[in-house]
Amino acid sequence: MTVVLLLSPVLGLGVAWGCWLAADYLVRFASTEPLPHPSTQAPRQWLPALVRLVTRAPFSVVQLAAEIVGIAFFVLLGLIGDIELGSLWMTIGFIFFLLTAIIDFKYRLVLNIMVYPAVVLVTATRLLAGAEIMPLLLGGGLAFGVFYLTARLSELGSGDIKLALLLGVFFGFPQILWALLMATGVGALIAVSLWIWHRNAKLTMPYAPFLCFGAMLAMLYNPIPTL
Repeated sequence: MTVVLLLSPVLGLGVAWGCWLAADYLVRFASTEPLPHPSTQAPRQWLPALVRLVTRAPFSVVQLAAEIVGIAFFVLLGLIGDIELGSLWMTIGFIFFLLTAIIDFKYRLVLNIMVYPAVVLVTATRLLAGAEIMPLLLGGGLAFGVFYLTARLSELGSGDIKLALLLGVFFGFPQILWALLMATGVGALIAVSLWIWHRNAKLTMPYAPFLCFGAMLAMLYNPIPTL
């Protein structure tokens, strides 16, 4: 257990750093517009933000936040004793959600080449693992419906709606309620903070990262029992 906890921060940093680097390649692969190749970046840009922070080099605050989230997630995963049982499922889910959040923060995109296959794979995997189909349908339908209706009254995009559908089948009903509660709670807190600090500025923020963060929290702790 001690060895696992010691390795958890390193694993979390490595995963977050890898997601940060992979985000540029995925967007370049999926985009129909010409984008600069990631290899044209300065050598320092390939270093983790924590390393650049320690060496007093310029760093991205978003990248630093992603690395902190990665470290915290794997440390908490080790503390709750789930490194072996279910760890692969949670690790894959975390990597997907962190990568999606980074891409939306940097490019304001939720990539179809990620979300559509994920919906199919998650649904198939859960059914093969013995999950009931009704909670998956209810979870996906509820999340999709709520965000589809909300998008008409807000700045939510189609990517957010599709991501909500993925969360719905990932958690199923009623566990999806906790993930959505965490996402909206954190999103509201950040929105209020930005409004207080920048009252005279018109700011917009991507919502997919909050959905992803809510999913990460719900993977670690979800008090709602299964049906």
